[in-house]
Parts: sequence; C-alpha cells; structure tokens
Amino acid sequence: MVDDHDLVAPTTGSDPLSDLHQFFPQARDVGLHVVLTRRMGGVSRALYSGTVAKLKELSVDTLVMSGSSDEGNIVGKLKPSPLPPGRGTLVSRAAGSQMIQVCAVPPVVSTPLADE
Repeated sequence: MVDDHDLVAPTTGSDPLSDLHQFFPQARDVGLHVVLTRRMGGVSRALYSGTVAKLKELSVDTLVMSGSSDEGNIVGKLKPSPLPPGRGTLVSRAAGSQMIQVCAVPPVVSTPLADE
C-alpha cells in the first residue's frame, strides 16, 4: 500500500518502488498486490514516468476520484470531474467503467475490560 505516491516519489528517478517494476507483469503469479494512491493534481505528468506509468502500461484497475478535468484523459477517454466525497469511476478491463461509492469505516477503539 503506497499512500500519497506523489510525496514519496516527487521527482522522476526518485521512485522507491522502481525495484519492484520487474515483478509487476507477473504480479498475479507471485501474489504481489499494489495499491497506489496519489493526489489528482499533476497526474497527467505522472502517467508518463515511474511506477504510475508502469501500472498504466499494464492496464491495471484504476479508480479515478474527484478532480479537475484540466488534467486530461486519465484512463482511456475518462477525465476527472468534481464528484461528491467517496465517489469515483472504477475502470477495469474485465468490467469496463462503473461509478462506485467507497466509504470510510472508523477504527475500532478497544477499551480495557473492567475488573469484576
């Protein structure tokens, strides 16, 4: 899980995931799962370098959330657009494009058991 990839690899050549690129094509065979998130701003440049480019090249499932259409086409002809929180378009080779809603579940806070 890589959250805020744009902060982890802010410039070309500084991507800490580059050593894993060789395993991406065989990910299913070796049990490799990659979940990568980044902010929408600047994604049009990121699509052509580093890990994001490698994942796009392999046509992985992509969730496009809210963003400015100025970023251009992200996947196929899909451009980002302003959306309500948690809503996005999931694009996959198997299912095509579909609008989905994701949710956040608050963490469970454990409390110590009372002495009886």
